[in-house]
Amino acid sequence: MLVFLSALIVFLKQDGTKLILVKIELSEIFFINSYTGWVVGDSTIFKSTNGGINWIRQDYTYGVATCLNSVRFINENTGFAAGGHHTGFYDFYYKYIFNTTNGGANWYILLNQQGSANSV
Repeated sequence: MLVFLSALIVFLKQDGTKLILVKIELSEIFFINSYTGWVVGDSTIFKSTNGGINWIRQDYTYGVATCLNSVRFINENTGFAAGGHHTGFYDFYYKYIFNTTNGGANWYILLNQQGSANSV
C-alpha cells in the first residue's frame, strides 16, 4: 500500500510476520504521458503505469545511499535520474546520473564524480 503525503511516501512492507511503516522523502515526479510516470527521492525510484494509482519500486542499487533529485524520460523506455550524496569524510559531494533503456527495470550509472547534479 502506498499513500502520498505531500513530499513523503508512506507504505507498509511485510518483514517476516510484521508490517513496518516506511517513510521516504520525494524530490520530483515526472509523467511521460497520462499513465506512465516515475517519482524519485531519498534512495528510491517508483514507477506508475496507471496514472499514479499504484506505484512499483524500481531497483537502481549503487552501493551508497543516493538522494535522487530529478528524473526525466524521453520515451517510455529511455530515462535518466540524477542526484548525489555528501560524504562527511573530506567534506565532498558526489554527483550521480543513472540511465535506463527498459522503462526502469534496470538502471545503470552514467556519471559518478565530485560536484553537484541536481537535475537532468
